[in-house]
Amino acid sequence: MKKLSRKLLIATGSLLLICLSATRTNSCGPEYMPDECRVMLFRSYLANMDNLQPYYYTQAFTSAYDTDPLKVDNHRNCEEWRQFTGKQVSEKDVYEVQYAMTADNFLYAIKHSSLVENPFIKWLLLPQNKKALDYFSFAKTIEFTQSDATDPWQEHSDSYNTAFYDSLASTAIRQCEQLSSSFLQERYAFQAIKLSFYALLAATRPATSVSMSKVVLWYEKYLLHKKTIVADWGLTYYAQALHSPRDAQLAMLQAFDHSEEKKPFALRYLTRKELLQLKPTISETATRNLVNVVLSIKNPGRALPEIQEISKTEPRNKYLPLLICREVNKLEDWLLTPRLLQFPSGPPGKYARINREKDQQYMRAVRTHFISMQSAPGPYKDLLTLAIVYLYQLDRQYHEAAALLRTMHTTHPRYIRQQAIAQVINQIYTSDVTKAAVQDTLFQQLSRVIRCGEETYNFQTVGYESTPAPSISQLYQALGWQMKAKGEMVKAGLLFLKAHLLINDYYGIWSSFYDENDADPDPYRQIAFFDKYATPGTMDSLLAFKHNTHKTRFEQLITPKAWADDNYYLDLKGTIQLRQKKYRDALATFNRVDECFWEDNYAYPDYVGHRYIGKARPLLHIDNTPYPDYPYCSKKLVLRDMIALMDTLAAARRDEDKTRLSLLLGNAFYNISRPGQAWMMFSYGKWYSERPSISHFRWAGFRFSPNDMTYYYSYYECTDAIRLYHQALALAGSNKEMAAQATIMLAACDEAVQLFKTDNNHYYSPYRKLLKTRYGQTESFAAAVSHCPDIAAWNKKF
Repeated sequence: MKKLSRKLLIATGSLLLICLSATRTNSCGPEYMPDECRVMLFRSYLANMDNLQPYYYTQAFTSAYDTDPLKVDNHRNCEEWRQFTGKQVSEKDVYEVQYAMTADNFLYAIKHSSLVENPFIKWLLLPQNKKALDYFSFAKTIEFTQSDATDPWQEHSDSYNTAFYDSLASTAIRQCEQLSSSFLQERYAFQAIKLSFYALLAATRPATSVSMSKVVLWYEKYLLHKKTIVADWGLTYYAQALHSPRDAQLAMLQAFDHSEEKKPFALRYLTRKELLQLKPTISETATRNLVNVVLSIKNPGRALPEIQEISKTEPRNKYLPLLICREVNKLEDWLLTPRLLQFPSGPPGKYARINREKDQQYMRAVRTHFISMQSAPGPYKDLLTLAIVYLYQLDRQYHEAAALLRTMHTTHPRYIRQQAIAQVINQIYTSDVTKAAVQDTLFQQLSRVIRCGEETYNFQTVGYESTPAPSISQLYQALGWQMKAKGEMVKAGLLFLKAHLLINDYYGIWSSFYDENDADPDPYRQIAFFDKYATPGTMDSLLAFKHNTHKTRFEQLITPKAWADDNYYLDLKGTIQLRQKKYRDALATFNRVDECFWEDNYAYPDYVGHRYIGKARPLLHIDNTPYPDYPYCSKKLVLRDMIALMDTLAAARRDEDKTRLSLLLGNAFYNISRPGQAWMMFSYGKWYSERPSISHFRWAGFRFSPNDMTYYYSYYECTDAIRLYHQALALAGSNKEMAAQATIMLAACDEAVQLFKTDNNHYYSPYRKLLKTRYGQTESFAAAVSHCPDIAAWNKKF
């Protein structure tokens, strides 16, 4: 069965890949695991059903390959064996033999009894226990056929065919008929039933009604209504062998309920369509509610109707805590994830707003029902209280949440921790978080959450493990947004860094293995928030905060364990000033940066470079004026030259000088814009869907936001450069060489902008036609045709 399910999983995954491969994407971008990009401040473990972790809410398609995380069924099996021995051995002794020992090692051990130390094997080797030893040897032999290949060069042995398994099944049934011990009878019967199914899987012909009827007969004779683990495991085979679909579904529901290990198989077998057809035919409460439970677990959407029926008819149903937590987790994913993590990106459209309003209405309906459940007799009062509190908070009704929190007096560690999380949420959204007293209270509350520790999750999904973010990280993120809203940019940025959450924006190379105690391998992470939202004054405040030796305890909590070098913060301050066109202020800031900083760090040498800023790539073989390169990479040297060009141009009197200087300064502004050679003067990376899509950078997930709107024209549309090229063209007069060069650069700007906007790499600027018609006889045009392949190709075509 294991090999079959693995093949089914591979086949399903392959089909998904085929379907998904048709989707057009831009570059690579960040890789998001489903549970890393959702909020889970209402922790799923509050259900206190750790063995049902595979069925906690997750966006992912759950395969639940570890079907019984706490090994409940295994321990139950071992306990039944311990009881059978008259409690002469421990459950641990049985477990070691049953599950930790390979079939080979067991068979070797019983042949060399003098080497045996395990008490359970010693018990099996006693003469009076020979029948138990025979069964265990038989079961281990079957285990060998399941997990050990007879030939290492073959995936399957030809000897393990239908006849082989039928023979073993017949042997097991003969033992059932000969034994008086019901314990061993039941186990042999289970082996016979299981082996019959292996025989069917190995068969080249379809299963016959005769072979299925044997399974039904054996199960009903030896296992039906028995409260043993093998009877519960056998239900999955019995259900598949039953002729009546209704009876099969009812048996599979019992398998789901009675066995932890068989739950995933039962869930895959039971379809929503069949269950919805089955439900009206059932009047018995427990079975009807089992249908409701499975329907709810299989429903990624709204499952309140099932919860309502279960809570009304069976308020102590053991699955209710799981279903309560799942529904709250869905609601916070739908309502809070977009607000906290910005998934999806951009302002909500019409239908997103409509759906959000529907989700809010549904959330209130869920809360109303939970309130009615809490007021009725039942065992889940504290869980319901915490759920209602959180739903009030999702609805921004913090006063009601606080009032309900004050009524709660719990001693359960998990509930205490969730209570602490709820108190932090209320404090964040009801207080002025910029005030020192409030920050001190937050320090105490956050410290309480930290002391409670983080629970461990492993949402088992197809192909990987997906783990939700720690609750403390989500609280830091929420507090960071609130600090930003209040204008506390320094603390907001440090909270974002502290949170280290994967959100729908780029904050450096995200890694789940990041340790804040280590030096950050990606220095951009340290400045990413400030790159987006800071002013030069913010950077001064940040540096002052960094070097302040008298921080409050809240400030100590959010202080990075490993700061970036001061030069990074100064570089960002100067870059912000350059974006704001405060060039002399920017140069003054860059003068405070270490001389070799840009040469030795980040990707500055590649994308600020060493080439003179007034030389543009489209003119490299046209303007042969010998401008010396910079001796080392330096924003300071680049900006110094740009300011010198500005000053010289402002002082120029002759049109010839103004033309040349306008062209050079235009080249400088072109170079520090997005298509230029020194674009890292202005930005720190390129967004993965920034066009052209053929541009791949190692920071493929970078998003120049919100600066992409603030500095759109200067950076993306090259407006500063275009203005100067037009100025050069107007001043050129009879100097056709200068005019031709300005026209070439206008064409380069126009095509770069169109390529960015439309991803159309077949667009030809009208300036190309102007270049050919007006300046086709110039040396500049001839050089362009000789050295620029695309201009040469265009020239031949048009």
